[in-house]
Formats: sequence, C-alpha cells, structure tokens
Amino acid sequence: MDKALDTVRNMIEQRGYIISNEDEKKIIGIDKDKETIVVLKTLIDKCNVDRMKEITVAMNDIKCNHCIIIYSSVTSMAKKIVETSTEKKFELFTLDSLQFNITKHRLVPKHIRLSDTEAKSFKTKYGLNCETIKTDDPISLFYYFKKGDIIKIIREDEGKQYITYRIVKGN
Repeated sequence: MDKALDTVRNMIEQRGYIISNEDEKKIIGIDKDKETIVVLKTLIDKCNVDRMKEITVAMNDIKCNHCIIIYSSVTSMAKKIVETSTEKKFELFTLDSLQFNITKHRLVPKHIRLSDTEAKSFKTKYGLNCETIKTDDPISLFYYFKKGDIIKIIREDEGKQYITYRIVKGN
C-alpha cells in the first residue's frame, strides 16, 4: 500500500494539487481554484453500494466532491454509481495499477491538458480531426482527462521536441 500511496501523492501533485492535509486515513489536496480532492488511505477490499454510501458521507463531512478510491474488487453497481454520479467525482484504482508512476517511465512522453481557451482555439483552427486517446487509457486515468479534452503530447528525441495533439474520446 505504501507504493500505491506514493504514486497517488505524485498523481495529485502532477494534476496541480497541493497536499494540504494528510493523516492516517486520508490525503487531501487543493488546487489553484480551491477545488479539493481526497484520497482514502485504506484499501477497500470490496467496493460495493454500501461502501460507496459510506464514502459519500465521509466526503460530505470534509466538504469534498472528488475522491480517489483504491480497491481490490468492485461490484457492477458500485461502478454504475461512479459512472452516473453528477454531484460527486469518484475515481477507482486497483492497488496493482498504482505500484508505479507510469508518467515516470522513459517511454511515456509528457502529456499536458490544454486550458479551455487553448482547446477552443485548437478546435477552431484544426477541427476535431486528429488522433484520439480514450478516457480509460492509463494516462487519461492518471491525469483524469475527460471526454473532449485536448491533450498536447511532447516527445523528445536526440534533443529535439516533437509535439502532437490528441482529443480525449469516451470508451
């Protein structure tokens, strides 16, 4: 679990959050827009509807609408809650998927989400006819890319930078 928590700390910091509070049960991050994210530090063996209700209550107690949950197994009903929730944002990660930070691998280029203004300008100039990346791609999950986001990818080879763009598509 320690490696997973280190990866999650990196993840939320790479998303632009600053860790504002950490105790034995949770990590809380806050971004420049004062949005908060909470990471539950306990491994949830079986993420089911009852567990999701408990998590929602805990999120309400700390006034947070975005939560990262590390689990061993998840029921289809719990997944449905995650997919259909409009008030709360839930992210589900298996313990195994957090054993290393995929963005630190030497073959993974830098991924940057364009701001709303930059994305609008990109869409006006180039349209929507460029390559895609899916929302369930490990990089999309790591950065919490959403459908419609424009991602700038910077590759380096022999000291030269190559820039490409991707549009995030649903699964």
